[in-house]
Amino acid sequence: MRKILIIEDNSRLTEMLKESFEEVGYSVTVALEGTEGLNLVETVKPNVVILDMRLQNNLDGLEIYKIIIEKCPNMPVIIYTAFEEYRETRFQISAGKYCTFILKPVPIEKLIMEVERVIGDCGKEN
Repeated sequence: MRKILIIEDNSRLTEMLKESFEEVGYSVTVALEGTEGLNLVETVKPNVVILDMRLQNNLDGLEIYKIIIEKCPNMPVIIYTAFEEYRETRFQISAGKYCTFILKPVPIEKLIMEVERVIGDCGKEN
């Protein structure tokens, strides 16, 4: 089963995303803060991480992203944020092998399609 890890501090949004992805056959794990999310990357070994950039703890999304690609360089990450200023961040994170930037809000169908694309691209290289 394909696995997704969602690192997002908005519990209502994470619940909606979790339900939507489970409906289309994904196993979904949720972390409401960055440290928990980093621990889950190693234990869950997801096919893709959906990562918010602004989290309510001592780590922001960019720090989490850098740690993920350091520990798991082939881990696909979808940066999923509502803040336009992070669009510039995509240039800082472009060194990662698999990374996509999606600006919230986006219809869930488009997010699902992007997850499918990212997972498909990763599978082609394995």
